[in-house]
Amino acid sequence: HRSNGAAGVRLSRRRVATPCRAKTLEERIASGEFTKPRSSPAEDLLNGVRGLIRNVDNPQARGLSVSLAKLSRRWRNESMSR
Repeated sequence: HRSNGAAGVRLSRRRVATPCRAKTLEERIASGEFTKPRSSPAEDLLNGVRGLIRNVDNPQARGLSVSLAKLSRRWRNESMSR
C-alpha cells in the first residue's frame, strides 16, 4: 500500500472489477459465434504449407514451421475475437 502523506489517503494496488453482463445463448447464436468458419482461407493455406515442411529433417524448416504455427494461432485468436 502507498500512503500519500499530504492527504493522508491510502491507495490500494487492487483493481476494482467492473461487472459485465455475459451474453445469453440466444445472443451468441445471433452473433454467428457457432456458425462462423473456424479458419480463414489464409489460415488454411498457411497450415497447408506448414504441414508440408513440418516433417522435413532440417533445422531451418522446423523453425519456419514453428513460426508459421505461431502466426496461424495469432490469426485464429484475432478472428475469434471479432
